Amino acid sequence: MHALRLEGAERQARAAAVAFIEAFVRGDSHALLAMLAPALARDDEGTTPGRESDLTRCLAGARSLEYEPGLEAGELIDLESIVARPAADYHRSASALPAGVEAADLVVIMRPRPSLPALLRHSPCLSRLYVRPGPKPLVVALGR
Repeated sequence: MHALRLEGAERQARAAAVAFIEAFVRGDSHALLAMLAPALARDDEGTTPGRESDLTRCLAGARSLEYEPGLEAGELIDLESIVARPAADYHRSASALPAGVEAADLVVIMRPRPSLPALLRHSPCLSRLYVRPGPKPLVVALGR
């Protein structure tokens, strides 16, 4: 039963990541904001001043795509290679988790396409998301 629940949560986390990338491509600040937890964390910097600052970073990256109308999420990320793992497994222990991330949250690892400009290949919005599964999955942290 645990394996089935985890499989469903992993599927949900991957779907949330794809929805996040699609909103990123559209530069849809309302959709992105709705997906971000109120207290967003960064796995490399601790808690951010607010999700609006990370939203601003994401949208700045998305604006660099404006010259490519009709761009699809799969042109940014290898959608087939998206992997979701429990955060505690990814960090090897619950004590090593970023602030605000729970052991049951899932780390969604995405592989940006090599053809992306460097700015986007290293964007925290397109490399690793921490997703809290549930009726409305939330991105609780960003990573690099």
